Amino acid sequence: MTVELRNPHAIMAVLRARAHEIEELRTSADSGPWANLADEARQMGVTVTDAISERGFAVKESVKGKPGRDSTGRALVKERTATPVEDMFAQASEHKLYLALDQIQD
Repeated sequence: MTVELRNPHAIMAVLRARAHEIEELRTSADSGPWANLADEARQMGVTVTDAISERGFAVKESVKGKPGRDSTGRALVKERTATPVEDMFAQASEHKLYLALDQIQD
């Protein structure tokens, strides 16, 4: 299964932790977090696709002349395999605290 991420900060975290599991990275920004993300992804060997050239038109600009929010940036990432509960608690001791979290997205 594939997970679609649209937040550049979340994608950066995945890039740094498991870049080999990024199937596709699309961005259309020339500056800001998306540009930084694209540069780092290229350095790590991830193919970056220009979303503007794919859709054939540029991003709309806001009234102040600054680029507006654009939802074309995204990454498709392989879903992380679940860790069996037995493995999580295999080395449990009475001096450790375990916290169970549900619905976490990386």
